[in-house]
This record gives sequence, C-alpha cells and structure tokens, in this order.
Amino acid sequence: MENTSGYDNKNIKVYGGIYEIKTDTEVRFNKAVTLTLKYDEAWLEPGQDINDIKIYWYNERTGSWEYLGGVLDKANKTISITLKHLSKYTLGFDEKMLQMKDMPGRWSYDIVNRLISIGVVNGVKMEDGYYYYPERPITRQEFAKLIVLASGVPLADRSEANYFADVSQIGDWAVPYIATATKRQWLKGVPEAAGMSVHPLRNITRAEAATVIGRIIEEAGIESESLTQSVFTDLNDVPDWALKYVNLLNMHEIILGYPDGTFRPNNFINREEAAAIIARMLDLFHATGKYLD
Repeated sequence: MENTSGYDNKNIKVYGGIYEIKTDTEVRFNKAVTLTLKYDEAWLEPGQDINDIKIYWYNERTGSWEYLGGVLDKANKTISITLKHLSKYTLGFDEKMLQMKDMPGRWSYDIVNRLISIGVVNGVKMEDGYYYYPERPITRQEFAKLIVLASGVPLADRSEANYFADVSQIGDWAVPYIATATKRQWLKGVPEAAGMSVHPLRNITRAEAATVIGRIIEEAGIESESLTQSVFTDLNDVPDWALKYVNLLNMHEIILGYPDGTFRPNNFINREEAAAIIARMLDLFHATGKYLD
C-alpha cells in the first residue's frame, strides 16, 4: 500500500510499509500459504534485536494491529508466517507488550503473544516479571475469561452467575465471565443435589473445552452441514455430549490431536493448548467473516 495514513498505532512501530492481500471473492485456504516479508537491519534502534520485529495483521473490525509473530531467517533477512486469512500485513514492534518469562522457546510462543496483543491473556505477575505457566491445567473460570474476552461480546450482568449453587466459589474477578458464558449457554452447569454447579475451580477437560468452543462457533453461524467423523484413535472415549463438537473442531482444524493419533478427551487441557484453540477459533471467524454480537 502506498498510502499508509490511518494505520498508525501508538504502541506499535511499523517498519517497511503495509502489504494488502485480497481477492474479489471469499477465500478459504485448503493448504498452507506462506507470507514472507523482507526486513532491513537499518530499521533497528541502537540496542534493539532483530528478534523484536514480528509480523502483524490489521484487524479492520477493531481498527488495530494484532501480533502474529513469524520465523526469522537471518541469512535472507526475512520473516515468514503461515497465513490463515487475507488481510493487511506489516512488520512491527510493540515495545509495551507484556513478555512472559517462561514462554521463549515454547511451540505456543507466538500464539500466546497474539492473545496478549489483543488483551485476552495477561499472565501472572511475579516479583521478577510475568509468567504464563503454559503446561499448567486451566480452570473452568479461567477458560471462561479467555473465551469471553476473545469473542468480544458484551459482559452479562453479574447476577447471571447466581444461577449456580456454587456461586460462592467463583472468584470475584471471574463472575462477569462466568455470567456471560452462562447466559450465552457456552458454559453449562452440572446437576447436583444442591442444584446446578459450575465448578469454577475445577480444571477443564479437553472434551469440555472443545464443547464450549463448538457452541461459540455454532452461535456465530459457521456452517457444519458437511460434518464428518474425526479420525482420532480414541474417539470412543469422547463423551456423547462432546462428540459433535470434537468432530466440528477437528473439521475446522481447531483441534488437531496428538502425534499418536489420539485426542485424549478426558485429559485436562493446559494453558498453551487452550490459547491455541482460541487463536484458531479467531482465525476461523476472520476467514469466514462471521462474528458474534
């Protein structure tokens, strides 16, 4: 793009121009498409590392640049990413973005940073900095917060959480997110003697997480008529109530399973796996142009 006015962001320094990739019709990629951008070391400030420069894409709905990351090739002076949808892209640096001390080298590094850049993830503040604890299981209330923030829907009234018999166990910070996920029927309770319980402090399983994400996709109106059976070798272990959503998410490549062909539905999902399926859900929204109100 020759005219880049209107694309400034106070937190992100843009390098080398903006590249717009578009077609006249909707495009869904059925194979990997790589975007490679050249960089110039002359862009760097004194003391700045080339590893600080990443690829960003411009979200037209929010009017802001979002982190994508990329693979650095110092020999050819390029940074590359695999595209999930068409948009405007640039090389940039956000000096104010939180850095998680336990994330460098993780397979989910760029995924978690992407969610940080849009305010979905904020990590855990410790004396020496912020940590994400990627291998730690994620609780049901923590997962509720991530999905509500990522979806961008308005928060429901806190009173919606009073539906649950164990409302006193919900962290005060989590009440609006539990209330919102409950009102939209993404997160449902478990019938018990005392009434419906949400078990906010319990770690969420992979089958439960898939079900929640599946309900969000359904609400967005994303088609699933051609739903096919997943090829996971342990599909018989998937609870009946989750099977439809496991197949849906696998069809849209939101859940990919493990190298041995299993899904492990009853295992707890960890924090970096949760970030990955939420980021892929967002990619699906952007690719289809379907969002939640």
